Amino acid sequence: MKKLYGCMICLVILSCTVHRNIQIENKTEMQLKEFYSGKSIESFLKVKDFNAFKTLNDSNRITIPQNIVFDENGFEIEHFNEKLCANLTLDFLKNYNSKTELKLTKYNIRDYLKNFVLVDSKNLKIEDIIEDKRIRIFVNSATYGEKLNVNHEAFEIYNNYKDKFKIYVVNLDVGTWNSSGNN
Repeated sequence: MKKLYGCMICLVILSCTVHRNIQIENKTEMQLKEFYSGKSIESFLKVKDFNAFKTLNDSNRITIPQNIVFDENGFEIEHFNEKLCANLTLDFLKNYNSKTELKLTKYNIRDYLKNFVLVDSKNLKIEDIIEDKRIRIFVNSATYGEKLNVNHEAFEIYNNYKDKFKIYVVNLDVGTWNSSGNN
């Protein structure tokens, strides 16, 4: 019995320590544009500087996959922050109508978007996203997400629902930020 118990402990320890080593590299804006254009995505948001990246990290908003959803008034819909599963977002998008009951946080879209810049926005401005009175979904992605096979959920949501909702692709690659915190 002791041997069985010892083997179980070893198995648990080994299974908890196995992880994948993914090399994350700085990406230039041109590399990001090329990556997203290959996915038929013309514009996206990217983290504006190191301080913004830290702010997003501290508020647990840099997980991939993760979908951050704001209601018509600009407040985050709570369960999308608690449950990072894309299936919940897909269910929400399939079933949403104006009578859908939403549980909201106090986190505002303006506070979220101050951490980003738009790339290839075709005249779209951050203020336009803030002022839009529709459901807005931000799907996290990164070039290194391809190696982990986690971007497909973000791109599925973007491709299947971009005509029905305002969906924005968010890039979370490490930028070529300088020490002053600017791009």
